[in-house]
Amino acid sequence: MELFKEQEVPELVKYFVTCWRKTCGLRMSYSFVKTGGSGEAYDIIAEDVLGKVFFAGEATHRHFPQTVAGVILSGVQEASKIAAL
Repeated sequence: MELFKEQEVPELVKYFVTCWRKTCGLRMSYSFVKTGGSGEAYDIIAEDVLGKVFFAGEATHRHFPQTVAGVILSGVQEASKIAAL
Protein backbone atom coordinates (compact mmCIF):
# COMPACT_ATOMS: atom_id res chain seq x y z
CA MET A 1 0.00 0.00 0.00
CA GLU A 2 1.52 3.33 -1.04
CA LEU A 3 0.27 5.30 1.94
CA PHE A 4 1.91 3.10 4.61
CA LYS A 5 5.20 2.08 3.02
CA GLU A 6 6.96 1.58 6.36
CA GLN A 7 4.18 -0.50 7.95
CA GLU A 8 2.59 -3.84 7.31
CA VAL A 9 -1.08 -3.20 6.58
CA PRO A 10 -3.49 -6.16 6.42
CA GLU A 11 -5.78 -6.57 3.43
CA LEU A 12 -9.32 -5.30 3.87
CA VAL A 13 -11.82 -7.94 4.93
CA LYS A 14 -14.94 -5.89 4.30
CA TYR A 15 -15.89 -2.32 3.50
CA PHE A 16 -18.97 -0.22 2.96
CA VAL A 17 -19.36 2.71 0.58
CA THR A 18 -22.11 5.26 1.09
CA CYS A 19 -23.71 7.42 -1.54
CA TRP A 20 -24.93 10.64 0.07
CA ARG A 21 -27.01 11.62 -2.97
CA LYS A 22 -28.97 8.38 -3.06
CA THR A 23 -29.61 7.86 0.66
CA CYS A 24 -33.17 8.97 1.27
CA GLY A 25 -33.49 11.62 3.97
CA LEU A 26 -29.75 12.06 4.41
CA ARG A 27 -28.10 15.30 3.43
CA MET A 28 -24.50 16.30 3.91
CA SER A 29 -23.44 19.47 5.65
CA TYR A 30 -20.44 20.74 7.56
CA SER A 31 -19.39 23.79 9.51
CA PHE A 32 -17.09 26.52 8.24
CA VAL A 33 -15.56 29.77 9.40
CA LYS A 34 -16.30 32.75 7.22
CA THR A 35 -13.41 34.69 5.76
CA GLY A 36 -11.92 36.79 8.52
CA GLY A 37 -13.66 34.76 11.22
CA SER A 38 -11.85 33.65 14.38
CA GLY A 39 -13.29 30.20 14.89
CA GLU A 40 -14.64 31.23 18.30
CA ALA A 41 -18.04 29.83 17.30
CA TYR A 42 -16.61 26.30 17.53
CA ASP A 43 -15.72 26.93 21.17
CA ILE A 44 -19.15 28.36 21.91
CA ILE A 45 -20.96 25.43 20.27
CA ALA A 46 -18.78 23.01 22.27
CA GLU A 47 -19.72 24.50 25.66
CA ASP A 48 -21.56 22.06 27.88
CA VAL A 49 -24.89 22.90 29.49
CA LEU A 50 -24.63 22.92 33.27
CA GLY A 51 -22.17 20.03 33.17
CA LYS A 52 -25.00 17.71 32.12
CA VAL A 53 -25.37 18.01 28.34
CA PHE A 54 -22.24 17.71 26.20
CA PHE A 55 -21.72 18.31 22.49
CA ALA A 56 -19.31 16.60 20.12
CA GLY A 57 -18.81 16.59 16.37
CA GLU A 58 -16.75 18.35 13.73
CA ALA A 59 -18.55 21.63 14.42
CA THR A 60 -17.27 21.62 18.00
CA HIS A 61 -13.54 21.23 17.31
CA ARG A 62 -11.79 24.51 16.50
CA HIS A 63 -8.56 22.95 15.23
CA PHE A 64 -10.01 20.18 13.05
CA PRO A 65 -13.42 21.34 11.82
CA GLN A 66 -14.93 19.72 8.72
CA THR A 67 -12.95 16.51 9.33
CA VAL A 68 -13.40 13.00 10.66
CA ALA A 69 -10.46 13.74 12.96
CA GLY A 70 -12.45 16.61 14.44
CA VAL A 71 -15.39 14.28 15.05
CA ILE A 72 -13.22 11.70 16.80
CA LEU A 73 -11.18 14.16 18.84
CA SER A 74 -14.24 16.05 20.01
CA GLY A 75 -15.91 12.78 21.01
CA VAL A 76 -12.88 11.73 23.05
CA GLN A 77 -12.71 15.19 24.62
CA GLU A 78 -16.35 15.13 25.70
CA ALA A 79 -16.15 11.52 26.89
CA SER A 80 -13.19 12.53 29.06
CA LYS A 81 -15.24 15.35 30.60
CA ILE A 82 -18.08 12.95 31.35
CA ALA A 83 -15.74 10.32 32.80
CA ALA A 84 -14.25 12.96 35.12
CA LEU A 85 -17.65 13.71 36.70
